[in-house]
Formats: sequence, structure tokens, C-alpha cells
Amino acid sequence: MRRWAFVLWVWVAAATAEAAETEAPAVSEARSLMAAVKYKEAAKVLALALAKGETDAETTQRLFELSGIVAGTLNRPEQARDFFLRLLSVNPEARLTKRYPPRVMTPFFEAKASAEKNLGLGFNVMPARVKEGRVTHLMVELQRDPLAMARTVRLYWRDGADEWQGLERPASLGVLAFEVSGTEVQWHAVLVGENGVALVTLASRDMPLIARP
Repeated sequence: MRRWAFVLWVWVAAATAEAAETEAPAVSEARSLMAAVKYKEAAKVLALALAKGETDAETTQRLFELSGIVAGTLNRPEQARDFFLRLLSVNPEARLTKRYPPRVMTPFFEAKASAEKNLGLGFNVMPARVKEGRVTHLMVELQRDPLAMARTVRLYWRDGADEWQGLERPASLGVLAFEVSGTEVQWHAVLVGENGVALVTLASRDMPLIARP
């Protein structure tokens, strides 16, 4: 029994270490500060990371989540609720990984109730435009943005095995068309918020969408 307990502990420790390695440095640093009960310092790290921006969507979610937890812990309920609203807007299924004191859980549940009522960001794929046997436009739709978080849409595409190209347009409610040209267009798109943080992604470079005539 002791042998199996040791093996299990080693596996859990290795999994935890691996997860830490895949996190953005700011997220790992904030978690360490929180574990050391240094919440004001953690708040500064998180605020700096959001101000610096240019994060991927997963990191953006973690920054919103931890910022809400830290704000709640520091008895800043309105700030906590705002961060949790942002988190739930980009990921309506988001949950806190453990039970926190009421000063954290109450703003989270208030934000969740508001998000369920107002819905979150709606960013969707639309059918591509085709003309004379070629894909001419890739289409996305910003259906909802209740917190006015979206700033731009970045779209990356290539035809077949060609080099990837990037396009960017200001985000606005409704359908956005990006001009391309190809017969087998691979693409993915990112809805970008303030300071270049990624909010929602449609596919990825490793697993792109494909548009054909």
C-alpha cells in the first residue's frame, strides 16, 4: 500500500509540475504569491499582465479568474464581480476550482447570474463567399458583446501549403468579411480585447477551419 501511495504522490507531483510549466509566467507567479498569502502583490502582477496584454485566450481566462479571486479576497467585491463577469463572458462554463470564502464566492455567483441573463460574447463562423471557383471572403460574426470587450478581429489564413497571412479589422457587431483568394483556404480567427488580449478563438493553426468553393 505504501508503495502505491508513493507512486501516486510522484504522479500527482509530476502532473502539477507539468501544469505549472505550461502556464504563462504571470499566472504562475500570481499563484505562488496567493499561496504565500501575498494577495496585494498578486494583484499587481495580474494587473501588469493584463496591461501588457498579447495573451492567448487560455491565459486571458486565467488572468480574469485569478484577478477576481484576489479582488474578492481583498474585500473588493465590485472589482471581483467585474473580473468574474469578464471571465464568464468569454467562457460561460467557467467554474472556480475550489470553494473560497463568501467574499469570493458571492461576487462569482452574482456575476454568473448576470452572465446567464445577458449571455456572453457571441463570436461565430459564417459561410465563406465563393466566386468563379475560388473562396473570396472568409466570414465571422460578432453576435454579442455585452461588456464591450472586443476591439479587433485577427484572422490568419493560407491557401493550401502557402505561407500564413494575417488580416485584422476593428470589431463591430454583425458580420465581418475578410478578403482572401484560394481553392482550399485554411484559417483561424481570434477575437481580441483591450491591450491585445485574446478573448475567443475560432480554431487554431494546428487545427484550422477549411473553406472550399
